[in-house]
Amino acid sequence: MIQDIEPKHLYNEWKKNAVPKKSSAVVQFRGQDLLCRIDDNGLKLPSRAMFPDGDERFTYLFELDGREYYLLFDENERALDGYSYRNIGLFRTEKPKELAYAAVSAWHLCCWDRDTRFCGRCGHETEDSKTERAVVCPFCGQTEYPKICP
Repeated sequence: MIQDIEPKHLYNEWKKNAVPKKSSAVVQFRGQDLLCRIDDNGLKLPSRAMFPDGDERFTYLFELDGREYYLLFDENERALDGYSYRNIGLFRTEKPKELAYAAVSAWHLCCWDRDTRFCGRCGHETEDSKTERAVVCPFCGQTEYPKICP
């Protein structure tokens, strides 16, 4: 699937302390549903400007051709004008292909974030690494990295 986004380019380098701009894309899941809009031009994701300021948890994911993407790790339903929740199965067929690829990559990072809250070795709560995209167990030292499986 990654070869299908050319000439676009996905930059998945980790950025420590990244803060979303008003124009940054926001990916928010509720269960297996993505907050998005689908119109004649295809799939659209909301921008940071559409969300109120507050204590929402935005996590930097990656950059796609100059636009940063952030995960809003909160399953509370949002009511954004023109947007609704759609099942993640739309990733397989929706256009533009590069945005569908970004959405499925975000889904995998969201699942990894959700599923690595506790250490798989000893069961203690993990912490975000301070140097890379990983979680670390402060008790046994186990480091867990994300797995993206397109």
